[in-house]
Amino acid sequence: MTCKHCEPRPGVCISVDDNYCCIHCQRPIRSEPIKGDKIMHIEDFKILVRNLDKKYNGLMFGKKHEEYTRGDDKLHNFKRAADTKQTTPEDALLGMMNKHIVSVYDMVDDLTLLGREHPLKSWDEKIGDAINYLKLLRALIEERYNKEDE
Repeated sequence: MTCKHCEPRPGVCISVDDNYCCIHCQRPIRSEPIKGDKIMHIEDFKILVRNLDKKYNGLMFGKKHEEYTRGDDKLHNFKRAADTKQTTPEDALLGMMNKHIVSVYDMVDDLTLLGREHPLKSWDEKIGDAINYLKLLRALIEERYNKEDE
């Protein structure tokens, strides 16, 4: 990350508890994108991704973690669903994830075809859920590969 207030210099920007400050000019580096701009600048994209990662990881290890995890098994919910439907945990996960993907499709249709806007909070929730499901799918695959190696 570089300072937006002075000439960027290697090593002048430091991180303190995820807040950035330029050592050279002693001004904080922005942590929120510029509102109202017509393009997504690279620095703004980095800020957006960093903020969304924090939010989505918070969901993954917050309330939903406690709700869907049994014991020490983060993937319990998908294994249990697979048992009830006589399928694999990966297929069970894809079925659950599909609900969120369909919702994102519907929201895109609302936006592009009907001109109906949804609050950013709604977008964050649906997109975050889909991203977290893909992370959980990756964990299921990792677990399966590790079992096959035994």
